[in-house]
Amino acid sequence: MMPTVSHGPPMYKFILVGIIFLFSGVSMASSLVLPSAETLSGQWTVSDKSKSCVVQLNTESVDSAGGYSLKFLSDCTPDVLPQEPAAWRPAPDGIALLDKDGLTVLFFSQEDDHYRSQIWAETGKILKRNN
Repeated sequence: MMPTVSHGPPMYKFILVGIIFLFSGVSMASSLVLPSAETLSGQWTVSDKSKSCVVQLNTESVDSAGGYSLKFLSDCTPDVLPQEPAAWRPAPDGIALLDKDGLTVLFFSQEDDHYRSQIWAETGKILKRNN
């Protein structure tokens, strides 16, 4: 009588684990929705402690930056925005301000009724829609 040799767990366990990962990844990805430029367009205030500026997020495309146009409605000091953005783009988890080449100058993550940069530090700049 020859001994049986085990070569590890049956193949169906690997298939089951693969299916679980596949469906959990799909459900996680679909939980974040990309907002449209139309839903985010309008006047917003960017603030850093006691300094702030007002910016208009528009829906006109800026092809070179891969985003949408924006316009400053008040002076924006380097304390508030160290680099002046040329465009903006919605993201599933926030709003990105972009330079003329489409690189992110500053990213604001969604947090309750506003957006915040540097969420890990709790000292980031705030982006809030004006009423």
